[in-house]
Amino acid sequence: MFTSFNSVSVCTVHTLEEQARLRRLLEEHQLEYDVSVKDPNALPGFAPVVDAEQMLNREMLYEFSVYKKDVRKAVSLLEKEGYYD
Repeated sequence: MFTSFNSVSVCTVHTLEEQARLRRLLEEHQLEYDVSVKDPNALPGFAPVVDAEQMLNREMLYEFSVYKKDVRKAVSLLEKEGYYD
């Protein structure tokens, strides 16, 4: 189970297509991950539910996290693929 104590955010992408590509990449390299979907236009302090229609019609932020033990491997992979600076 991913929690703030055992995982680290490694990348944020802005489109559904990028999110799908990054999911495939991490899965191909056997890296477990978690994705949080955030509405960049949401009011601060609120955590509204994001439905499928919103994800398709509005820009969302897809934040990827991996287990702390996998951070080096994930960062190395993301750097090779141009996702990480």
